[in-house]
Amino acid sequence: KLSSLQGGKSSAAMPMALGEIQEEQEEEEEEHFTRRDIHDSAMLIGAVLLVGSLFYLVNFPDDDIRLYTMHILSMTLSIFSAVLMYQGINDVVGAFIEHLSPWTRCVIQFVHCAAYVGLMQIAIGYISGLLFEKNRVDLEDEQWTV
Repeated sequence: KLSSLQGGKSSAAMPMALGEIQEEQEEEEEEHFTRRDIHDSAMLIGAVLLVGSLFYLVNFPDDDIRLYTMHILSMTLSIFSAVLMYQGINDVVGAFIEHLSPWTRCVIQFVHCAAYVGLMQIAIGYISGLLFEKNRVDLEDEQWTV
């Protein structure tokens, strides 16, 4: 290749010609994507499709479809919010107990978990109407409902 490049040209022009050939070869090479690039692009396309389908379902002409779409979105956002809240509070608790002994940290983590279970039981009792009832129902009284 070098002899064909030199063919009558001076030696000063040769590095220029080699540089041009290297540039042409670099331009001709295909860009190779890593697995991470493909993964990220697929996630981006999936997110765009999800948002587009949610807009379609939320603005659907049928009232039932819109209602159930909003119920599913509400439940999904509630779950994500609960998980993020738990992780945030757990990180704060972890930062405060970082310097304690492993057994003390274990006990505090169990108390933290028990507090969530207790709060959940109180919330379920209140929502179901079992706790903090204003109008007591006499379960022994037989009533017919029409």
